Amino acid sequence: MSLTDRILGRQRIKERVSFLEDRIESLEEEKKELKRKAEKEERRAREAVSKKQELDEEINRQRDKIESMKDRLRKKEFVEETTTSGVDGDKVDRDTMTDLLDKLQSMESSKEDIFSVFLPESTTLRNLDSDGLLQTNLTLNQLRRLEQEDSETGKVFFHCENLLSILIKPPVPVDREQWVKDSSFVVEPLREKLESKVGFVFLSAGGSAVALFGEELEDFDVVKSKIKGKHKKGGFSQDRFQRGRDEDIKKHIEEVVRACEDIIPEDIETLAVGGSPEMVGEFRESDLADDKNFFVKKLDVSSVKNPEDVKVIFSKFWKSDLIRI
Repeated sequence: MSLTDRILGRQRIKERVSFLEDRIESLEEEKKELKRKAEKEERRAREAVSKKQELDEEINRQRDKIESMKDRLRKKEFVEETTTSGVDGDKVDRDTMTDLLDKLQSMESSKEDIFSVFLPESTTLRNLDSDGLLQTNLTLNQLRRLEQEDSETGKVFFHCENLLSILIKPPVPVDREQWVKDSSFVVEPLREKLESKVGFVFLSAGGSAVALFGEELEDFDVVKSKIKGKHKKGGFSQDRFQRGRDEDIKKHIEEVVRACEDIIPEDIETLAVGGSPEMVGEFRESDLADDKNFFVKKLDVSSVKNPEDVKVIFSKFWKSDLIRI
């Protein structure tokens, strides 16, 4: 250092400048570090905001799923409340069935994944669904039950995957051969059947009945005739006895047909006949049976002797088999 620099204080100035330059450099480094931290915190803040939005969206999705599942559970519960008794093919009365149809009709789906199937007595699912479009939506057990369950009046099947599968054997014949895939159940054809009027004939050697069934027992008549019982011995005596019995049955059927003409209006198209197979076969040969949509109805009744028996038949007639599969 020169004498002049010491005299003029230049050395101190140079040292101060050097100190300040070092300080500036240090501050610049600190500034860069703070900037990096700020940028990092900003990224974290943006990520936190984005994560929060994702979590909010996921929470909303889960809430929607919960509500959807609750809704499906409510629907399943009210269907099960009505159909539980039908698991093993129990009988369901007309009021209960109508209530079930009301509930089914109220159900809607956001997709077309609800099936309504109508199978007349002579129609199989394979014939109705030859392309297999319906069958691919059913389990093997459901397909097997639909094929194996016999019904003298046909079958109606309501199905929504993971919700319900109900097989119904109605009290009167299914005349619609169709399956429908939609966002709701098609129940009106079955409802119309339950609200229709039907002529009914019950045939028994112990006492027969003719009735008009609608929402209530509208009219009826009890027909009584003397018919020989079945002969227990063989030989010529049995043949002669059987000819007499056949004549008694023929005369009884003639009386029943006359009662039908008085009780059952001509515009009633459907005629249900139940009772003794022997007498049903004889009645089938009558002109009246040819004029109507004739079908055989099996009922657990031995004979009709008074009006109370007819009321019992009326109650049993309108019951449907209901099976959850």
